[in-house]
Amino acid sequence: MPRGTKELAEQITPELREVDVEVGKGKTVAEAVKKIGDVLMADIVDTAVGAGSLKTLVAAVTAVGFVETLKSAGSLTVLAPADTAFAKLSAGTVESLVKPEAKATLTGILTYHVIAGSKGMMVCVSAVAAD
Repeated sequence: MPRGTKELAEQITPELREVDVEVGKGKTVAEAVKKIGDVLMADIVDTAVGAGSLKTLVAAVTAVGFVETLKSAGSLTVLAPADTAFAKLSAGTVESLVKPEAKATLTGILTYHVIAGSKGMMVCVSAVAAD
């Protein structure tokens, strides 16, 4: 299997299930295939927004002005903490980090969660463990 194929298949599989349901509800195969194409063309920010469980990360990326960078940066891997992880921080932490005066601190935190290139989970775990 070519590198990245497994990750791509994992990303597409839920969409294929949804497509199957939509075709069963009377949508055309062409409409269903377009939906898969939309998933494949999504960038990191669109993917995070679509996930629904990364709202805090999206707010942080927006607060430091990284949206356009992440949309156009090419191949990146983002170690994206879910909203449940942010919820475990001390009360007020996230709110203080997204303030303009904390931009440098938040930028450093977010930058630490980005790895150049498309990486699999084990590569990411090894990179974090080595740091």
